[in-house]
Amino acid sequence: MKNKHLITFFSLVIVSILLVWMVIRPAIVDIRKSNESISMQKKKLAELLGEGQSVVENKKNLSEVQGEIHNLEKVWLKSGDELNFITDLESIASLNNVEQVINFDNTRFSSGSIVKTIPLELHLQGELDSLLSYINSIEQLDYYFSIEKIEIKDITSSSVKKLSKQIEGEEVEEAVERLSVKLSGSTYWKN
Repeated sequence: MKNKHLITFFSLVIVSILLVWMVIRPAIVDIRKSNESISMQKKKLAELLGEGQSVVENKKNLSEVQGEIHNLEKVWLKSGDELNFITDLESIASLNNVEQVINFDNTRFSSGSIVKTIPLELHLQGELDSLLSYINSIEQLDYYFSIEKIEIKDITSSSVKKLSKQIEGEEVEEAVERLSVKLSGSTYWKN
């Protein structure tokens, strides 16, 4: 009887091992494959979600920018309006009491597909406050003038202003600080 129990016991162990090998092992392998597949799909979904958010953000940003495009159009000077541009510069110089010489050659330009860049050089003379006010006025224009280089020279000694003050019977001379400024830059023109 003891042998019978041993044979039954070993038979049950072998059947259990076969069941584990034949049924449970393939199920475990399938579960691992499913787990890997789920992990990969989860990763892909996270990437797609990130891209989807980028698309939504891009659409939002595009709609905001489209509302501001008309402001960008003001930046470009329009071909054919060269005289108006020079007149604006002369008006600003006159308002700020600045002597000005404009070097503007619209035949010298570098051209992109839509916009052409024309160099501009302004030679200015005046008092420091007037020159600063002039530069500030240029920066407040709607269109864009890119100042790339500023050269400043003191020319005080060449301009002296006599005052009619009398100090102990003598006339006093006071030097008026005058500067010469050369602004070099580019203007941007759209056809």
